[in-house]
Amino acid sequence: MGSEQTNALIRKSWNKLREDEDRLSANSRNSSLSPSSDFPAAKDERKKINTLTAEIRWALSLAIRNKKD
Repeated sequence: MGSEQTNALIRKSWNKLREDEDRLSANSRNSSLSPSSDFPAAKDERKKINTLTAEIRWALSLAIRNKKD
């Protein structure tokens, strides 16, 4: 196999990997899939992240208020 053939195979494999990763990472928030198609673990993880984000925002708002006083 020549250098050009090897590079073409690498490009083809790389593009296939990207397509597969995109397909696997698709959920109802970033595609046209319905929410019922999301995996339960993904829903739980998203809830944890949303809760953590809310807690961080709350803590930051308290810190900002206390700093102003």
